[in-house]
Amino acid sequence: MTDDHLPAMPEGYLPDALTPLDKPELAPQVAAVEAARRKLVADIDMLDSEVRLEVLFRMESFAWKAVAGVAAAVAGLATTKVLGSVWAKLVPDHDPPKNPVDPDISAKDAILWTALTGLGVGVATVVAQRGAATGWIKATGRRPPALDKTASGKAHDKD
Repeated sequence: MTDDHLPAMPEGYLPDALTPLDKPELAPQVAAVEAARRKLVADIDMLDSEVRLEVLFRMESFAWKAVAGVAAAVAGLATTKVLGSVWAKLVPDHDPPKNPVDPDISAKDAILWTALTGLGVGVATVVAQRGAATGWIKATGRRPPALDKTASGKAHDKD
């Protein structure tokens, strides 16, 4: 760090505008104060950098959660719509259950619809989020924040 980064000392900063030349016995104290001042400025600069990096990481993490969430929601809605059309062709005498918990719905239909939508939406979500992750990597050159670790919790090996 250079001294030109430090703010100028105000006039009259030292009592009675003393300088080390005026009072040579104060030279060690003045030097210590200047060294402490430089250290403080360096520490503040380091803290500023760390805070900025943390803010950027949190913003990136929030952005990824939004992208992944939108991808999952769109995939889930689209899959449910497609499965409704498939249901209408396979079981033409009645619509897919709107609420499988309803006792007026047959248990067979409720379980079949729940299994179909659960599997379909689950698979569609994985496919959509994998696509979003691939797009994220192409756009940013980095893995999404949530994928910085593998399922085992170990850091991803890029080799």
